[in-house]
Amino acid sequence: MKHRYGFTLLEILSVVTLLGILAAIVVPQFSSATDEARPAAMATTVVYVRKQISYHSAMGDVALSAEGFPESIHPSWFMFGRMPEHAWAGGPMIVKIMDKNPDEVYPKNKTFKPDPGEDNAWYNNTNGAFCVLVPDTFKDDAEIISAFNKANGVIITDVNQKQR
Repeated sequence: MKHRYGFTLLEILSVVTLLGILAAIVVPQFSSATDEARPAAMATTVVYVRKQISYHSAMGDVALSAEGFPESIHPSWFMFGRMPEHAWAGGPMIVKIMDKNPDEVYPKNKTFKPDPGEDNAWYNNTNGAFCVLVPDTFKDDAEIISAFNKANGVIITDVNQKQR
């Protein structure tokens, strides 16, 4: 009798089933890691942008508002002459410039629609306040507040909060 080498259909199905079960366990964990990494990446970027605002305010090498802050945030301040990446938008930051209200340090609307061309960051040139917005895909205000706080390194308690 000759020996046949190979796998039976039952053995192959067992391995495929086992791999499917393992994939079902592992994939959601990677998704969760991505959700946790985005706010951390944004927090690092926000610190960098805020340092650039302070630097250029002190240097006076760009047009300044009457209060002494850069009138806008220039892409030339950053690597390759482009605005930093917005982790949730999947593209560069698009900054909405706010002026004429020195008391406002947080935007009224803390979310953005993740569509191309939508403002996904906010800058008040009367007081130098800078924040990134979070996507409008969160379920409720508590999730928006949590993501906004993590991404901006701040502590707000209400989604409509505009002052410290």
